[in-house]
Amino acid sequence: MAVSLTLSAAPSLADQYDAYIVLSFVNGTLVLSIGDTIEEVSDTGFLSSAPTLGVQQLGDDALLQIHPRGIRHILADKRVNEWKVNQGETIVCATTNSRQVVIGLSSGEVVYFELDLEGQLNEFQERKAMGAEILALSVAEVPEGRLRTPYLVRPLSPLLFEPLYLVRSSLA
Repeated sequence: MAVSLTLSAAPSLADQYDAYIVLSFVNGTLVLSIGDTIEEVSDTGFLSSAPTLGVQQLGDDALLQIHPRGIRHILADKRVNEWKVNQGETIVCATTNSRQVVIGLSSGEVVYFELDLEGQLNEFQERKAMGAEILALSVAEVPEGRLRTPYLVRPLSPLLFEPLYLVRSSLA
């Protein structure tokens, strides 16, 4: 069985080094703990029965796992808040930074989430229909002193990109 994606993650912003290697396979995910030894772990809150599309250290001390059927927001105490796609849809691509999550659905819609000041990941109710298949998305890191980055980029072709506003605000 071939690994389709390899990711690493630090559970906390204070961690100097990543603590996990996340191996995504076509039918599941394997999480390895990095320390004096490397060993498989199962108490991380990651969903092991689905492939992983993305992993992100979120806020000060949480992790995020994106898989085809949803998003898992894994809190420091290992509690998990889960968001699931509607029946018949899947997540086809995603982009993240430390406070924002944007996913592209098989229906051609883009869904935006943002971490609030209390550490809750909230979905913005307004979805954007792209009118075409979503091939990829990209959001920059949050600039220092800001709460969010205001733009999302979607490639239309190898040389053409469409910038999209995530949130129009002077607080961005």
